[in-house]
Amino acid sequence: MGSIAPEDEESGIDKFESNEFEAGGHKWKMIVYPDGNTHENGSGHISVYLAISGTS
Repeated sequence: MGSIAPEDEESGIDKFESNEFEAGGHKWKMIVYPDGNTHENGSGHISVYLAISGTS
């Protein structure tokens, strides 16, 4: 799947995204918020998302 790297280390955003990978005929990315996604009331929890990125 590749590595997961911080989206923007300079601004202090605690969001990590994987490289794009293919499964089931679709392209995906894994998105991880180690301290929770504060935009979705996930503060204090780990938030893990599997996001579709495109179709192949």
